[in-house]
Parts: sequence; C-alpha cells; structure tokens
Amino acid sequence: MRRLVAAGCFTLAFATASCAALLGFDRLEEGTLGPDGAPFEEASSDGDGGPDPRCVSLGVPDPPTGPSGGAMEITGALRTLDFGVSLDGGVSSAPGFNLDRTCSTTLETSSCTAAITASSFDGLIADKAGGIDNSAFGLLALISGVSTTFNTDSISRGVSDGLYGATFRVRGWNGQPNDTDLDVEFFPALGSAGGGMDGGLAYDTTDRWLIDQRFRLAVDVDGAAIRSQSAYLRDGQLVARFKSLTIEAIIGDDTKPFEITLDDAVLTGKLEGEGGSFLAGGVLGGRWSAARFLDQVRQIYVRNGNGILRANVCEGGDAGRFLYDTVKSFTCDVRDLRGDSQDNRGLPCDSVSAAARIEGYRTGIGTWTDFAAIPVRCADAGDFATACPN
Repeated sequence: MRRLVAAGCFTLAFATASCAALLGFDRLEEGTLGPDGAPFEEASSDGDGGPDPRCVSLGVPDPPTGPSGGAMEITGALRTLDFGVSLDGGVSSAPGFNLDRTCSTTLETSSCTAAITASSFDGLIADKAGGIDNSAFGLLALISGVSTTFNTDSISRGVSDGLYGATFRVRGWNGQPNDTDLDVEFFPALGSAGGGMDGGLAYDTTDRWLIDQRFRLAVDVDGAAIRSQSAYLRDGQLVARFKSLTIEAIIGDDTKPFEITLDDAVLTGKLEGEGGSFLAGGVLGGRWSAARFLDQVRQIYVRNGNGILRANVCEGGDAGRFLYDTVKSFTCDVRDLRGDSQDNRGLPCDSVSAAARIEGYRTGIGTWTDFAAIPVRCADAGDFATACPN
C-alpha cells in the first residue's frame, strides 16, 4: 500500500508536504537521535533568550585538550550501513549532523536558497530536531517506494553480506580514550574473497576485503587517497573529517559500482583498544551533490524492472525517462545545502544532506584490486541533464 501511495505522490505531486505525511517521514522530529545516539529534544532557546547552542554546533564531541602522539594502528571494515529507511517496517529516526550549523526550520532560515515552496520545505527538508541535516532520508524513502531497482534495504544488505563496503585504518593512536591527533584512512571495497565457513564474511580478522585500486594514494603505495583532514578521539568517541568520501554499492543486477560521494564528510563511532569495539554506534554524514547523484542514477543498468529491460536508465526509453525525471524532480526539490560549504551567504542550494548509521568490526584493510574497466555510459544522453533547473 505504501508503494502505491508513493507512486501516486510522484505521479501527481512528488514535491508536496502531503506526500511526506502520507509516507510517514513528516518532519521526523519526535524521537530523532543525535550523532551520539542520545535523543534530541525540540530545538529551543537556551533559557536566556539566546539561540539553541546546537544550532551553531556540528553535533560531535569537542576535541580533547590532550594527550596526543602514539604509534598504535587499528584496522577494521564496515559491517553496517543503514540509512534508516524501511518502508515495510516503519520509519525510524534520521541520523546526521548539523552540517551548516544552522537550525533551518523554515524556508526563511534556510542556510541556502531552496527551490521549493514554504509549505513543502516544512514537510520535506526542514532540519530535524537539534538542527540535524538529512534531507536524503526522505529522498531515499520515496525512491525506494517507486523503484524496484534502487532500494535502500538492498544497499544495507549488500554491505552486511560483504558484496561491497569499506575498510578503515586509524594511525598514530596513543591507545588512550583521548587523543588529539589521529590519521584515518578510508578504503572503498567491492566485495570480499571470503573468510567465513560458507565463503561469506566471518566478521573477524580472517575476512579478506577487495579494496578498489582507483582510490589508492599512489602506485605501489599502501595508502588511501581518502584520508582525514582532521581526526581525534574524545572519551573513546572517534571524530574524523574528510574533504570528500566515497562508498561504492552494487545496485540490482548492475556490475558498475554506484558511487555515493559525500563532501565535507563527518564520521563518528566508538573506538576502543584491543578486543574492544570498532565504530560502534557510528554515524557517517555529509553533503551529497545533486548533480553527482543524478549522474549515477542515469547510469544504472536495469536487467528487468520499472518497465526497463536490459538497458541503462538513460537508454531505457519512455520508462527510463519517467523513472529518471521522477527521481530528478524530487532530488532537485530537496536540495538543502551548499556542496562547497558556503553556507548562510544567500547562494542557491545544490546538494542534499545525507547520513547513515554505521558499525564496524576488526579486520585487515584488504588487498588492492584492479577491477575490470566499465565502458563509459550515457555519453550521448545530453537530454538526461543532471543540472537542476534552478
């Protein structure tokens, strides 16, 4: 039934607040959790008439005052990537961070110029309680509702089954709950070489992940091109900031990875010593360029679904056009951030805020793998433009 409602919303008015309410993710303020897993209350003043301090804070622990410096190294892999969207099991709270450090509860208080009406802003992309930015929550819920190809539940299962994901390396740790200066590397992975008794993941150090050679720092260098600009540990909580971070996923029957690239990315999670937890209760969030997202959507290969048969979306005829235009219309309407972090300057929104809950486990970083090149797709599909109209 929810899928029928979603389809109707898209066909008739896919950018309205009423669709948000019908699908059950209207505002998402009650029960919304902060990055540390604790519930946020409704944003309000600090009791003295001043602004809520959460409206000027990213929402992560502050760096410790010390100590720093160490030689400990810890590695692990992603076990869970959960966008919090489940159309069949109800809607859970949306994770995330206050990326623009603004509580954008109305169109007038948006940190960028949103291309949407005031009523739709309130229902679809207004900040969650405490200033949390995660308009991708609603976007992915609606796409999952109308697409048999792009489904967030299957993305989550792909990570937990070891079909794709990422591994991590933390260097320079002093081994204590507080460390002011760490280095975190992120290695996108496309599957594993087994390790468990059935050939799947064992979720231990026997797992052998296949990490993508394209994200290597340099030839013959055992380092990741995706590495933190800053990272620290506060009371056992890891906080790492990245200029840009990419996770690869396999969508449906496609063989080409679907790249989820977040700019101004933030990663948190509980990090403990030998035998302890790795990225427990973690959150990954950032700014997802609308144009970059749409470019990935139009390239998805569909074997048989949504009226598309053995074709990329951009080559799927009328059915491909309808699916793409539907996704594009909603994506353009839920842009709520600037990808270049130029917030609160009155510039047009061009990105979608996104976040997912993550969990990790201890294992090696894996083996660099040079995956087969995939021919360029949609090179002549100029009418499948990725730029939003305004």
